[in-house]
Amino acid sequence: MKLIIRLSSWSGWVRNYKPKEIEKEYDIQLNEKYIVKTSNVTLLEDGKKVEKEVEIFSFDVVEMDEVSIKIHTYQKFMNNLQDFIITMDKPVRICTPTKDYMDIFDLILIK
Repeated sequence: MKLIIRLSSWSGWVRNYKPKEIEKEYDIQLNEKYIVKTSNVTLLEDGKKVEKEVEIFSFDVVEMDEVSIKIHTYQKFMNNLQDFIITMDKPVRICTPTKDYMDIFDLILIK
């Protein structure tokens, strides 16, 4: 079974914003961790600026059958959800919880 993830975004800061869409395909295995998107951020640690890579969207496949998977995300998304069921006939859209910019992930399960 495969999972297609389409990544796009939305911005309230840029007029006529046009996101770049990226599509990735994953062979899905039970109890595997998948890291979809990371970002470099600057943090203060002990009074010093430190650049770190953080996970924006990563998940584990916690359940799986012939027509669906259940994932548990390491991050909280809209409505503070972390568990999602994706079926062959019902893709899922996950969005980061922000007011002026968001990452949008469309998850599509295929055979």
